[in-house]
Amino acid sequence: MALRNCKECGSKVSSKAQSCPGCGAPVEQEGSFAAGCLVIILIIVGVAVYINSGDKGNSPTQSGGSSASDSAKPPSAKLEHNKVLAWGMAKEFVTQNLKSPSSADFGSVWGDYQDPAKCVTDLGSGKYRCVGWVDAQNSFGGQMRNDFVVEVAYVGKDRWRYTSIELAPR
Repeated sequence: MALRNCKECGSKVSSKAQSCPGCGAPVEQEGSFAAGCLVIILIIVGVAVYINSGDKGNSPTQSGGSSASDSAKPPSAKLEHNKVLAWGMAKEFVTQNLKSPSSADFGSVWGDYQDPAKCVTDLGSGKYRCVGWVDAQNSFGGQMRNDFVVEVAYVGKDRWRYTSIELAPR
């Protein structure tokens, strides 16, 4: 039990007393540090919940089907998406036709990047011509760069096939 001074009369008052014995003024009780921290934490959690729950009904991932914004995309955005898919499928088909498929290296964004927008030509009707290169091991285990030209066609339902494939060492 600690003694402290009354704010009204200045006499000594017990920290557990509710009023000053000298003047009768009420004694303020000090709040605990833990209670203050708890209030601050509750406020922070409340703000975080409020921020994360805002605008969820308007997000495009919540809608069941295609939204108006999907159909409002410019044709070039849809074309780039198809070129990227065609490029990915062409790389798969080239990899399947290599002597050592596990050694296939088509470059990366940190080095020799092959941009699908430049490497892929839209031939129309879901057909694409992909021109690029791949580094892979030959029959003797040596790493070689091979140029390739692959024509791929979109069959439907996420299925592709290649109509022609040419691999030639440099």
